[in-house]
Amino acid sequence: MCDASNRAVIKAKMGAERRAEAPLLRSLMTGALFALAGVMVWSIAVIEGVTVLLVLFFIAGGIARRGIALPRDPILIAVLLYLAATSVSALVSPFPSASLTYFQKLWLHVFLFFVVYSMDIRPDQIRRLGFVFLLSVTLAAVYGIGKYAYGLEERISSASSGYYTLALFVSMGILVGVAALFRPRPLWQKAALILAIAVLIEALFLTFVRASLLAVLLGVCVLLVFRGRPRYLLIFGAVIFVAAILAPHHLIERLAAMFTQEGSSGRLVLWGMARGFIAHLPLFGYGPMSFDSLVTAGMRHDLPDQRVHGWHNDFIHLTIESGWIASALFLVILLLLCFRILAAWRATRQAVAGRKADKAGMNDDRLLMAFLLAAGLVYLVSAQLANIVTDAMFSVFLWIGFAIGAKEGYRVLHCSAAPERAG
Repeated sequence: MCDASNRAVIKAKMGAERRAEAPLLRSLMTGALFALAGVMVWSIAVIEGVTVLLVLFFIAGGIARRGIALPRDPILIAVLLYLAATSVSALVSPFPSASLTYFQKLWLHVFLFFVVYSMDIRPDQIRRLGFVFLLSVTLAAVYGIGKYAYGLEERISSASSGYYTLALFVSMGILVGVAALFRPRPLWQKAALILAIAVLIEALFLTFVRASLLAVLLGVCVLLVFRGRPRYLLIFGAVIFVAAILAPHHLIERLAAMFTQEGSSGRLVLWGMARGFIAHLPLFGYGPMSFDSLVTAGMRHDLPDQRVHGWHNDFIHLTIESGWIASALFLVILLLLCFRILAAWRATRQAVAGRKADKAGMNDDRLLMAFLLAAGLVYLVSAQLANIVTDAMFSVFLWIGFAIGAKEGYRVLHCSAAPERAG
């Protein structure tokens, strides 16, 4: 944690605004961000509306300040180049109608990175955002479990999201809940968190999304190790063991079947098709929403799942839709974020070990960095078997998370570099 003078220095280094942002606009933007956290898994239409409002508030703030000043951050530059590459892919797409219509939404989602990066979000506000998100996802999980219990669904989903999207949100909700348990709080709050985590684990099983099941196991392990609580891995392992024993037999059989070729939704066949398409248009790809135009009805006869509408791999999907340039830039963004968060985590660890900083504040920052690393791993594992970066709902969460990770990593690095001024 940094004091006011240190925050001012960091803000100046990050290219702060030439004039103080209007308090009303700042409040509106923060409120819109909390609204997004609350509706993230419920309604695509509301998400799009709030996203547009956030962008408009950002532009209005720039007009009020007579300019938008952002730092020369390599991550910002990489995101800007990625946005440019995906824009070109949509413009030169062989299927312009579908690509340009869908790209209008994705462009706004990526632009959210700059909007959120420009905001002065405090660490305590980030924690509150996490609680709003956790409450919303838990309610969505209860809603989905209820529909499953009444036989309305075979795999639970929520409102306007599918089961893949719900599984991703549930996975992130589990990480938020586990991370929240590390902070001192009353017993009733810890009990509520444990109950929410239990509900989310049950919901994750009922989505039958194997990538998210594996991802959340690895993500929680990373969170425990990087937060400095590896002994909790034994408790976590015991919980998973008991959950597997108590789970209904037919659920275990169904999950096991998902790891066979018959339950793979034809991923290997799809990835084999993808090689030929990538070789034909390698630079800028075929544009957003090109899957149905490329994989014709005749080609679907080779697929076990005739309803599939994506390549079941984020990097393959991105390469086919936007080409190697955009795919490489996206990988650069991920690597830069990972290196920054890792460096920030190491800085907090050294600061606490040296006892030169506010220990409680640095431990909170260390927890945040550990959570971001775990969330990043959940995304990377899930992305190998699903399409996420172009998902209409989850892409908003993704780019907001990238922005918070980039900015908070920068802040923590500079707070830890001058611990004698922290506190």
